[in-house]
Amino acid sequence: MIFKYIKQNLRNFSFNIILLWLAILVYNKTPYYSNFLHLTTQKILFLLALAYTAIGFFYYIFNSSKVLEDSKGILIFNLFKKILFNNLLNIKNKPALEHKEKTAALFAIVKFFFLPLMINFAINNFNTINYYFDLIQNPISTISFDSNFFNAIIFPLAIALVFFIDTAYFSFGYIFEAKFLKNKVRSVEPTLLGWSVALASYPPFAFYITKYLDWYADDMVEFSEPAITLTMRIIILLLFAIYLSATIALGAKCSNLTNRGIVSRGRVWDRKTI
Repeated sequence: MIFKYIKQNLRNFSFNIILLWLAILVYNKTPYYSNFLHLTTQKILFLLALAYTAIGFFYYIFNSSKVLEDSKGILIFNLFKKILFNNLLNIKNKPALEHKEKTAALFAIVKFFFLPLMINFAINNFNTINYYFDLIQNPISTISFDSNFFNAIIFPLAIALVFFIDTAYFSFGYIFEAKFLKNKVRSVEPTLLGWSVALASYPPFAFYITKYLDWYADDMVEFSEPAITLTMRIIILLLFAIYLSATIALGAKCSNLTNRGIVSRGRVWDRKTI
């Protein structure tokens, strides 16, 4: 019996590995990702895949006393097998597509798209933080501690810090999903409209929004007077602090287009009905 469990668990693991390394192949070989992603991002993604391959293998082996629940790889395989058979064989009594299969497939797409993006953003913001820290610590700097110093140094440094923490949290949320983290995926946005609205803010889609609508966001907006710019940027930082507090409250549940449970005032609500 134990060998039967091992076989089934390794089958679960194998389909996860196939999906994982296919994603790594796309990140490395497609022109868009190979040009867009930092070399450091590529290395992090490769090391994460390597770590999962090694740790996951032993996890599925050591749990040989029981059959683990179907992995996302198996669920996605079952989903596409049903769709393929339904279309090719024209089956009258078509097997129903299960909610967990559709959720697994949609979350795989979410993770494929957003994980490298968040890691890339985190690295960009980390580099920006280092750049402004170097300016502050530079002994030959002629920058005076006034409104210009705040507008030119402190504000962009604070913005980079906010987005570094934000993208680091989201990266963690995409990498790890576990019961003890209470961030198991319950559902994923099923509508095309929902996906369109979310993806419009991220590259490469944001490029076309700015190109054809001639509209874009600018965190570094300036006004006619430095004092006005200073005031508005202080307000912007306060608003960003509220935004960041929401990310921190989500914690390991951070994820776009995904329902992983409701968070209220830092408390996680785990009722199955939610």
